[in-house]
Amino acid sequence: MTGTPTRAARPTRATRRRSWRLYVEVALIVAFALAAVLLLWRPDWIEAMGTGFDPDHGTGSVERLVALVPGVAAVLVSLVARRESIRMGAARAD
Repeated sequence: MTGTPTRAARPTRATRRRSWRLYVEVALIVAFALAAVLLLWRPDWIEAMGTGFDPDHGTGSVERLVALVPGVAAVLVSLVARRESIRMGAARAD
């Protein structure tokens, strides 16, 4: 029984759209997580930009708060991607 897949086994347009959406979500997770790590890597990056702006007087607390934004975004997008992955699995099981 080899050959072309049956109509039920072929991916539908909705399934392909969901898989592309999942790939985009995973790319966003990686980008947000990488941004959070890079922002945490150097705690004085705002002062190092050379603008003369020193909101926390060198402690790095403002930089940690700024790094929290992409970190939280990575977690939120990962939860959405997980939900999408579960939905795709349920759609394949049908």
